[in-house]
Amino acid sequence: MPDLQAFLRRNCTSWDHNGRQLQGLTSDVCSKYCCLFALYMDLSFTPQQFVAFLNTDGGAEWQVDGMFASEFGAEMPRSGCSSVAAAAYKI
Repeated sequence: MPDLQAFLRRNCTSWDHNGRQLQGLTSDVCSKYCCLFALYMDLSFTPQQFVAFLNTDGGAEWQVDGMFASEFGAEMPRSGCSSVAAAAYKI
């Protein structure tokens, strides 16, 4: 974490974080979080609103799977979200 914070301080004029753990150490939904976050930011949600949608009782990973399928209509391939998002939105 210190390396990440140092990088942000060097390269960003402002940044923020939340103190909520949303996924486990062995989670495989990181790219889904990123895709959903980008989508919700495009829909004018704030980062705080996005995080508030997610459970912190250990069920957020299942919730993200469901949200991703609902928004993009597909399962996430191992190649990442860009191909799914492009297909869903006919980009």
